[in-house]
Amino acid sequence: MSNKIITLGLSALLFALCSSAEAQQRVHRIAYLSSGKASPSSDPGLNAFRQRLHELGYVEGKNIAIEPRYGELDAALLAAQAAELVNLKVDVILTSPDEPVIRAVQLATYTIPVVMPGIVVDPLEPTFWGEKQRAPLVASLAKPGGNFTGLTNRDSDLHAKRLELLKEAFPHISRVALLWPRAQ
Repeated sequence: MSNKIITLGLSALLFALCSSAEAQQRVHRIAYLSSGKASPSSDPGLNAFRQRLHELGYVEGKNIAIEPRYGELDAALLAAQAAELVNLKVDVILTSPDEPVIRAVQLATYTIPVVMPGIVVDPLEPTFWGEKQRAPLVASLAKPGGNFTGLTNRDSDLHAKRLELLKEAFPHISRVALLWPRAQ
């Protein structure tokens, strides 16, 4: 994860934890759910997140507790891990940017704040997950509502505007190519 994504995700996460003096005196429980096979000690995203929290004065065991879980690329395990984190009554859930993780959390809770760093799914589109259609993650980008917040790479609405700006900057341009990573 880039530092920008970590910083923005961290900002959203800390906002979600709340800011009252009383709340800052207790240990906040932060869940982290990833689809990977990594362990907490070898997960670069989690390690960067922990480092940044430490730089901001948060100390594990003193004012925060992090509950990492890994789905090992298994949808059933992800669903079980998400349900377990909800049962632990964590204060906030930080997800990896993978759609299976986000959808597992969406099914597990409608109340716990969820922070999604740099997701590649469109949070405004309903999707099919398993055999059932799932609601969009947010009501709108401007006012997400619900319990999901974070960053998205959704920018297809901006492609036409970018092309328009390119034509203004280079009026004689006649061809444009767009390279995009293949969906996996």
